[in-house]
Amino acid sequence: MFWTVEKLKKQTEEIAAFRFRNEIDIPSFRCKEDEDGRNGVLPSVEGDWREFRVGDRWQGRDRYLWLAAEAEIPADWAGRTIVGRFDFGTGGGGNNSGCEALLYLDGQPYQGVDKNHGEVFLPASCAGKTVSLSFRLWSGLNGYAKPGPVEHQLTLARISCLEETADDFYFTSLAVLQTVDVLSEHDAVRLDLLALLNRSFSLIDW
Repeated sequence: MFWTVEKLKKQTEEIAAFRFRNEIDIPSFRCKEDEDGRNGVLPSVEGDWREFRVGDRWQGRDRYLWLAAEAEIPADWAGRTIVGRFDFGTGGGGNNSGCEALLYLDGQPYQGVDKNHGEVFLPASCAGKTVSLSFRLWSGLNGYAKPGPVEHQLTLARISCLEETADDFYFTSLAVLQTVDVLSEHDAVRLDLLALLNRSFSLIDW
């Protein structure tokens, strides 16, 4: 089993890339400051909107920002699991300084989005429609660090079909490896798990 764990961890990371197919990028959003700060109230379509693209950065402390865009979901995605993936900025230690967002889907509150919840499972009824995506972003408070502005970067905005077989295999492999990490090197269960996972990966046509 020499280097087996390291090899399997690397292969599991590679499998993660196959969880999604037919990806549609959302390259840019309309952006507007949330000056009123009223919870549960969508911004007016009027006012000072600017373009905010993937790769752009924003910063502030206890600052709110709106991002809005539309996405056309292909009709042939009917019957598939449709997932949006978004990354508005990572957090710091203790998960207490990251960007948080609330997604409004077609004008209705739908799901929180942060570094631990970056995947949004959209309703099957979205297939063949153009959906409205509005995100209310909050910069955070910089955790336990000295008060000051926090910088975030929009690094991912994409809608895809979930490849459920690859998804299941990825998370099962991850669970096996996380279990192996807490078992003794001489535990027979650990050896069996590694052997089974190693055999499973040998069946993949890379």
